[in-house]
Amino acid sequence: MSGQLRLKTYRWITGILALVMALAIGAANVTSAANVGAHNGAPGSGSEKIAAQNKGNVEQPGTSEAPAVACPSGQCFTDVPPGNTFYAFVNNIYAQGLVTGYPCGGLGEPCDSASRPYYRPSASVGRGQMAKFVDNARNLAGINIQTGYTPISSISDQPNGAGVQGFGTVQDSTGVLGSGAGVGNSRTIFDLNTGGYLSGSGATNSIGAVLYSAHDNATWVQTDNTAFGAEYVVEGKGGVIVGTPGNNPLNRVTINGPLTVGGGCTGCTLLTIMQNTGNGDLHQGDVASMSSAVAGAAMVGDQPLVGADLAQGAYNSAVVGVVAHRWVPADSSAPVGSVQNTGYYDYDATSIKPGEFMGVATTGAYKEVQVSAANGPIHVGDMLVASDTAGVAMKATDKMQAFGATLGKAMGSLESGTGTIPVMLTLK
Repeated sequence: MSGQLRLKTYRWITGILALVMALAIGAANVTSAANVGAHNGAPGSGSEKIAAQNKGNVEQPGTSEAPAVACPSGQCFTDVPPGNTFYAFVNNIYAQGLVTGYPCGGLGEPCDSASRPYYRPSASVGRGQMAKFVDNARNLAGINIQTGYTPISSISDQPNGAGVQGFGTVQDSTGVLGSGAGVGNSRTIFDLNTGGYLSGSGATNSIGAVLYSAHDNATWVQTDNTAFGAEYVVEGKGGVIVGTPGNNPLNRVTINGPLTVGGGCTGCTLLTIMQNTGNGDLHQGDVASMSSAVAGAAMVGDQPLVGADLAQGAYNSAVVGVVAHRWVPADSSAPVGSVQNTGYYDYDATSIKPGEFMGVATTGAYKEVQVSAANGPIHVGDMLVASDTAGVAMKATDKMQAFGATLGKAMGSLESGTGTIPVMLTLK
């Protein structure tokens, strides 16, 4: 074959190959376009259906907005009926706006009577879709994702807010939990293994901790170690102040055990709980005396209960103090920590009826005591004893008779008649 013939033959074969390649590329483009058209509204079948589901429509896997379609009879998606294992979970994420699904009406996904969308539970989820799921979910109100414990080293620069907030939203839950698990003998405030350390370091209006409750106890302090107290105040010029603001009679501390005071007691008036064993009502300021033992040797805590009545007879040696307030005994069936459970003074009661309980002031300054000038005018510093008028004190003029019968010393004066004055109670 000549060179010219060989050149013509090569050109002819090359042209044929180019035509075949062009036809193949054109056919592939037609097939691809057909597939795209078929998958634009709904998936096809087999491998094409899976590919379309993996690509997904523009709106999946949902938005944070409310779904446009309700869930008739509780079922949100046509292809996730009540019998599906994940029925409740899928409905939840639809109701929360995490997914909207795929519109019905495409190939293989006909619309039912409620025009529910399709969820395609068997379709694969891509990385982009998963990112959208997670991002939508983390913005839901009240989201609760349980994770492992990660200590927080520091949170700062939170103007008008809190560095760390904890909320317990169900019964018996804890908003913030801290524990000190170290072991050692060091007892300084900085060497303790504490669950929490709260310090107020502001120049003014600085408070280490504010504890508040709108319902039950503001603070519950407990320890299982019998060698140490549940609460130990190490240092501080302010000490401990308990009660409500202002001159409120509900300011009180209930201690279910012996009270040990290592320092002085300023303004202390000691009260002893007694029972009215007389036949008539007792009132605040009445001078009381022992009348009888309470039946059945009743106890208040670890102390025997005293029976009392109006003190009667001049220089009555059974005088025990001055009636203060009605006492309501503890109710063991009441909630632990409530005033009903510990017992409390009823400051609104105007009288103590027979059989009821009361606090009787025995030591310290008491504001109003019933007195009479029948045994002479009363002046500051005079010794006082019971008089012939039931429940009323008078000036002691016979020191021998006053021994063992003294109620206390007058802190005020009464020139004549009867009235009330403050008295420094010193039984002797």
